[in-house]
Amino acid sequence: LYITRIYNWQIVNGGQTTASIAASLSDREVDLAKVFVPMKISVIQDADNGSNIVKAISTYANSQTAIKNSDFSTNDPYLIELERLSRCEWVPNGKCKPISKWYFERTRGQYIDQYAQLSGFNEKTFKIEYPKNQRLTKTDISRYEMLWRQQPYNVCKGNEGNYALFVADIKRDKPNITNVYFHHVVAKGILYRTIDSIVNSKKLGGYKSSMNAYLMSSISFLSNGRLNLDYIWETQK
Repeated sequence: LYITRIYNWQIVNGGQTTASIAASLSDREVDLAKVFVPMKISVIQDADNGSNIVKAISTYANSQTAIKNSDFSTNDPYLIELERLSRCEWVPNGKCKPISKWYFERTRGQYIDQYAQLSGFNEKTFKIEYPKNQRLTKTDISRYEMLWRQQPYNVCKGNEGNYALFVADIKRDKPNITNVYFHHVVAKGILYRTIDSIVNSKKLGGYKSSMNAYLMSSISFLSNGRLNLDYIWETQK
């Protein structure tokens, strides 16, 4: 018996091995003809519990590597749709032609990994289209959204604790992920980063992240959630 095709596969443990193989493919001095890599394939036949089984396999197979809980939700439809929108929604640039986008990292380190695979003209184009300061992660978005829902106490529990609560809310509420939804997420991010910059300039000492959290939730509360997020998206400030 031999395998002819694998559907919907993912590497559970073998990132360094995969990276080494990829690097050697572009090195003409390395001969892979006699190289064999042992591997184990787990076929998930229980479709109803597939995501839980994959999560359990990932957890126990990576016991020596720091795996965060937020890493297990990368295939969630919510995140997949946000990633798709982040690759096609251009940032408004006044009357000039848009030149950049906000890059959403569905998987940890995705931005750096994609950038590392480029060179020359493609590298420069990527940096212009996706500036480093316009990068969003899963935990970033969960922070902005939970603060706008006036839950700073949950955000202050830390990235992973807050993210778990956010995922539970998303599964319950099932928000409609449209381009406007994405614009508002980015707008909340711009608002949070502006608050962070102002608080940082005041040099108030420790607990800056907690100050940021309660300030942003206060803005949401005082405006009754009606701050003009479309304006922030259009002006990017």
